[in-house]
Amino acid sequence: MLAHTCMCVFFFFEVPVQLSDCWGRRPKQQAHSLSLSLYILQQPICFHTNKQKQNKSTSMGLFKKRTGTLNATDESGRHFLWTIPKFTSFAAGATLDSENVACFNGAKFHFHMQVGTTGDIGLYIHYKKPPIPKYSYYFQNSKNEIMRQHTAHSIPENTERCGHWNVCTHRDMISFLGEENPTLRIYFAFDEDTLTVKRLPGENIISVLWTIPHVMSHNINPYSSRGYVVDYTLLVNRLDVKRRTPSPIAPWDVNDVTTVILFLFSRKGKIPPHSIELLTEAGEPYYTAPKKDDGTATTLMVDKDLVVANLGADGSLIVRVNLHTGGNPLEALAALSGLGGAAPAEGAAAAGGGQRTRWRWGERELYNVMDD
Repeated sequence: MLAHTCMCVFFFFEVPVQLSDCWGRRPKQQAHSLSLSLYILQQPICFHTNKQKQNKSTSMGLFKKRTGTLNATDESGRHFLWTIPKFTSFAAGATLDSENVACFNGAKFHFHMQVGTTGDIGLYIHYKKPPIPKYSYYFQNSKNEIMRQHTAHSIPENTERCGHWNVCTHRDMISFLGEENPTLRIYFAFDEDTLTVKRLPGENIISVLWTIPHVMSHNINPYSSRGYVVDYTLLVNRLDVKRRTPSPIAPWDVNDVTTVILFLFSRKGKIPPHSIELLTEAGEPYYTAPKKDDGTATTLMVDKDLVVANLGADGSLIVRVNLHTGGNPLEALAALSGLGGAAPAEGAAAAGGGQRTRWRWGERELYNVMDD
């Protein structure tokens, strides 16, 4: 007697896709509504007896064409390189998928890259064991030149999929790669920095402590913290640099850095008045950019050599930001509930003007779209 009966069903979909960023803005041209003809081969539908469990090991991902190679670059399980040869052979409208690999905690993930019909290039991650850790990545060409780094700083806790819809344009990418060897390298890292947020007792001050281990071994051009919410505004700390080399795409070399820059940014909402301090490993400030009396944003700029001389034993840069809130600091901190190290709560994001948007990629895949 047969234990189960299988029936194979094949579906073909034409899926309309509408892109927007996580702050609720639409692209300049409404033509960014992509029409993707996705022909997806579905798995057989099997009807089992009550004594059997359906085999979940099959996935329509088995039928995807994988582009290039995705490999770890060290033993940490946090650093990866996706190499895509002959990238210029992919025309507008192309969809690229990387191989599946396992990361530091055993979770498997892979990348999707979408070359939009109007020229936008998006990079997305499918991470099989949410929450998705904060991550950063940058593009490199065969001359080791790099584009500026992007960070997914505010990721919803319950999602498996997210990404940036417009990292660069197709025209810029073709120019960046050149004709001689148009190989695209995508350097990707699950970040190890930590962020703690607390209210100072008896004061209308929210104190944010940001620690970046081995900071000078990273590409910090730029490097961002995860997002956090104060006074219902989504904020991000950003570390950037000035370099001797004038070219914005020059190969990354920490020895080329002359100045370290720190500031806060927010796409929408007013940034509360704040100070920025650099701390020694013992917690003592060695450089401070004080709060501005006129309420404008603070920028800290300091010589790189001073920073290097005061790094912690593990090469950690320690940054403290004190934000002066306009109301009850308990209410300001209430917006932080649900961050969980990854993203603000839905209500907090909406109150700060950061409306999260989503992009459907195929019948089963829904992506949260980030904006750097």
